[in-house]
Amino acid sequence: MSEKRTSIVWALLAAALYAISSPVSKLLLREVEPTMMAALLYLGAGLGMLLLGIVRRRLGLGASEQRLTRRDLPYTVGMIVLDVAAPICLMIGLTSTTSANASLLNNFEIVATSLIARYRQDSCALSDSPIGPPSGAATRPAASRPGSGGSPTRSRRRT
Repeated sequence: MSEKRTSIVWALLAAALYAISSPVSKLLLREVEPTMMAALLYLGAGLGMLLLGIVRRRLGLGASEQRLTRRDLPYTVGMIVLDVAAPICLMIGLTSTTSANASLLNNFEIVATSLIARYRQDSCALSDSPIGPPSGAATRPAASRPGSGGSPTRSRRRT
């Protein structure tokens, strides 16, 4: 199977697992507290990533990663805090809403995230996109975008 098809299969599997996570969680929340359910979700994700890391290392596919620097610390701490709060809020929300509302909100989240990503990327990152780069700001040269620190005639950003 080609690398592109393999990527599509993994993306579809991820979408399917994501789609069933909320309904299954809603069922389990009848017996388990929301914070414990969020912890179990993270435990499952951690075990899955551990298994994936072991397999990648054994197959020699593990790429070396850059180490985090002090400059990365505030962003890393913020990410950890939000990553802990998000599933707890999701589980509490699932206990207080209907399955239909939860499903609609999850579907909206996927669409909203996709649209945000689509319009925030540079056109060079979207050149492989089957629907092409978006019109407007993302197709202008980087230096001509508002807030880029440059003018349309400059080719490089100020650092």
